Amino acid sequence: MDRVSTFLARPAEPAVFADPTGRRERVVRAALLVLAACFALWLAALVAGAVGFGTLPGVPARPAMVHRVEPVRGIPVDLRDPALPARPRPS
Repeated sequence: MDRVSTFLARPAEPAVFADPTGRRERVVRAALLVLAACFALWLAALVAGAVGFGTLPGVPARPAMVHRVEPVRGIPVDLRDPALPARPRPS
């Protein structure tokens, strides 16, 4: 028995995502270059911070944190005084 193929020969179809002008490649390449530059700047800042380069020229540094404990001024109150109104207890 001879069998006949049901497939027909067709002319080659153009690829769906092919861009013969090359515009898509240029746009993607430019976007990747911008992304790579941003990543390189971030990585450089990360390394500079780890090494100890904490401030940039022209950028004012934040003031040093100072922790001071000062006595509270006011009238001393005895919280056990029965004349004070009762506070509700949290549940």
